[in-house]
Amino acid sequence: MKVLGVAALLALLALTASTLGDEGQPGNDAAVNPVDGIIQVSTNKSGYAHGEPVPIVISNVGAISLGGSPFLDIYNDTGPVFSVSVDDLPSFLDPGESFTYVWEQRNTEGRQVSGGSYVASGGYKTGCCIEGDDASFYIEHGRQETWMLETVEALGKIGYDTDISVDADDHIHISYYDFGVADLKYACWKNGEWSVQNVDTAGDAGLYSSLAVDADGVPHISYYDATNQDLKYAVKENGAWATEAVDTAGDAGSYTDTVIDANGNVHVSYYATTDRALRYARRVSNAWDTEDVATDIRVYGTTAIALDSQQSPHLCYYDLTSYTTWYLKYARRAARGWEIEVVDPNLYYFWNPPGAGIAIDKQDRIHIGYAAWKQWNLNYAWKAGDEWNLETVDSEGDVGGYASLALDSRGYPHISYVDRSNSALKHANKIQYEPDTPAQPTGPATVRRGRDYTYTTSTIDFDGDEIRFGWDWNGDGMVDEWTGFYTSGQEASVRHSWDEQGTYAVRVMAEDSTGRQSDWSPPLSISVPYVATGHHLLLRLLLSWIGNGASSLRPLILSFFFL
Repeated sequence: MKVLGVAALLALLALTASTLGDEGQPGNDAAVNPVDGIIQVSTNKSGYAHGEPVPIVISNVGAISLGGSPFLDIYNDTGPVFSVSVDDLPSFLDPGESFTYVWEQRNTEGRQVSGGSYVASGGYKTGCCIEGDDASFYIEHGRQETWMLETVEALGKIGYDTDISVDADDHIHISYYDFGVADLKYACWKNGEWSVQNVDTAGDAGLYSSLAVDADGVPHISYYDATNQDLKYAVKENGAWATEAVDTAGDAGSYTDTVIDANGNVHVSYYATTDRALRYARRVSNAWDTEDVATDIRVYGTTAIALDSQQSPHLCYYDLTSYTTWYLKYARRAARGWEIEVVDPNLYYFWNPPGAGIAIDKQDRIHIGYAAWKQWNLNYAWKAGDEWNLETVDSEGDVGGYASLALDSRGYPHISYVDRSNSALKHANKIQYEPDTPAQPTGPATVRRGRDYTYTTSTIDFDGDEIRFGWDWNGDGMVDEWTGFYTSGQEASVRHSWDEQGTYAVRVMAEDSTGRQSDWSPPLSISVPYVATGHHLLLRLLLSWIGNGASSLRPLILSFFFL
């Protein structure tokens, strides 16, 4: 039996390198540390790929039964990473008995851990001592996929016109159109499983469905009634669905979206086909008010709406007014009316299922998930500041149609969409962001050899992770120097000197505490001119003279000394 303290743990971490090969990479042998006492902790090998599940076995190899308070903790060189719940461990082990816990390489917050050396420490707390042992293993460095996909329902032609919302308890709600029977349907993920319900089965109902969940967890849905060409609204009251018409003037109600404000009022965006107008409606005290956002416009497939921290509406939509240039656009209500800008201009190619969803997080950052027709992809756009950031989420087959987006309690996006290649409804959620590209370095652009100069930069990490900066001082595209870690948004400074004359393109990249890296910053050109060092005294005298009234001669004098 052994007692594990801080010193023992540090010693174990120091010994972790013994499980690696000559190049610091894991070997193929199982990681089994020498037995100390009657508990043995082991893994089936000493090295694992990034994201690969790690089976950890705790065995009673002694001659007596062992019980007490079970524990299994995982550490790296910075400290504790993950602790297994007592409910997932047996409270008693007989001689020769063992159990296996499969660690999914997630930390206590559910995030993918980075590569490096780890120690699994397990056993039973008995009285004042700990009966246990440890196993060391290595996780390869690598870039883990940042989206997890799953199928909700895959029978028939379903999953069209989806919308998604995540409530305060992180229960996932999805509304969608069942093309096979022309009905509006609703799916909810709760207690680890999905359930499905019918909402409106009268006529052809459910196209362009949009769903929002209020503070009490009650779902609200706006949608198009194709039989009557009306905008309709449904709410689940006392376990049953109630419906009503919202806009019955002409053909109105296509491409709806719904959101609920802090006071419980319902807001809807939609397209009025007869009037060629992008329209916004708000329900207050059981009455609807409407206004036009843009007129004489050809909206196709989708409108989406979200509210910022001031309860002001923001919309996104597909603008196909021009037959040769198609846009994903964004509109927000400002003091002087509606302001509109382009998010993605690269959509023109051919007709394909539309779909876009918008959400705004607690920092008023904007998120949009949408179908990118030109590539048949599911794309994601987000904005923090003045620029839009675009990325591809899913590109396997014909995917992304009828996309809708919502944020969970951490501010991470979830997107529902249809996979037409497999006739399936899919769900994707963002796991981790990379740091933003750092700002161009600032500092002196002309320097002298052998002297230290200070250069600064900064960036943010969307997840709030700490950031370190890698500097490329000679322009070869390789990191020459890493800084320590800074908080997101904090300015980082570093000093550097050059020994050789020349011109250098200095760039910097950011890496967060999970190992994810940004792109390189724009370069700062540094000039290190030749200095005729034998004439330094003369140069100082001449510059002093310049300061006394002959400043017009300064360029001529400097050109003589700096060739």
